Amino acid sequence: MDSSHANVREEYRDPDRLRCDTSLSLEEREQLLSRWKDLIDERLNSESEGMGAPVPISAEDEGRLADEERRVNNALNAVRAELARR
Repeated sequence: MDSSHANVREEYRDPDRLRCDTSLSLEEREQLLSRWKDLIDERLNSESEGMGAPVPISAEDEGRLADEERRVNNALNAVRAELARR
């Protein structure tokens, strides 16, 4: 995978846009969604361990991240299901 997708969250903004991007193979979409999920997980874990930014994220921002994680998981599961049907 090339570095043109280095910041997948900024590039796609919505996991469903990535899930539906037919310019990428299913395998590439799975890799990018997995990377996206890892980024969110790292952020949420660092916050829960007190290792986040100097100012902790607000409950509202944490809720947004949790919602984003749910949407990424749904998109990732859909791509994996499509791969399994091959």
